[in-house]
Amino acid sequence: MKQTRKPPLAVVQISRAVTVIRFHVCLLFVFFASTILATLPSNVLFTSTAGSAVRMPINIIANQSFGYFTKPPQSDQIGLYVRDGDGRISDAMITPQSKYQNFLGVSRRQRTQGPEYAMIARLVGSWTDCNRGAESCVEDGFRLSAFEIKTPSPMPTICGDALITSETPTKWAYRDLVDYQYIVVAMAHVKVDCDSGVFAPDIQTRADGGE
Repeated sequence: MKQTRKPPLAVVQISRAVTVIRFHVCLLFVFFASTILATLPSNVLFTSTAGSAVRMPINIIANQSFGYFTKPPQSDQIGLYVRDGDGRISDAMITPQSKYQNFLGVSRRQRTQGPEYAMIARLVGSWTDCNRGAESCVEDGFRLSAFEIKTPSPMPTICGDALITSETPTKWAYRDLVDYQYIVVAMAHVKVDCDSGVFAPDIQTRADGGE
């Protein structure tokens, strides 16, 4: 009789290792899928109370927090523009995370700009309504008198002559009717002093300028 040759030991070990890896990958997939199902809000398939004995522990251990990833696309967003000594205006936002300057999200410096913007916005005495396209509003915004503010951030990204805005995206239904993507709802002209290097969140006098 013809004897069957056994596979080499190395081949057997590799085959077992592949089987173990596949098993663990399947377990991870099942666990990840379970966290998604357990943290979804109530829907037509199941309510938030269905399977609560299982959902509660999963939410504690691995809450996916889908609310963080589902911000309404039409919600307001911040805008930031700066003007240099030659009068040139440029966008000073260092987000989104995926910019190549941020190493496609690896860098974390851009995360400091949101809190810095919020602290400066809190110090602004009043905002000016605009409700027009961003380009038109920004030009008018720099003609407003400016609030002089010392930077409230130990790692400032907003310095000098700047315009902070609250903007809303143009509605999709109007995309063919207007030539701008964002509408500036409100704006404030500020001059931020970053040279002193002092964390001093206090509002100063208004700079000379227009109304």
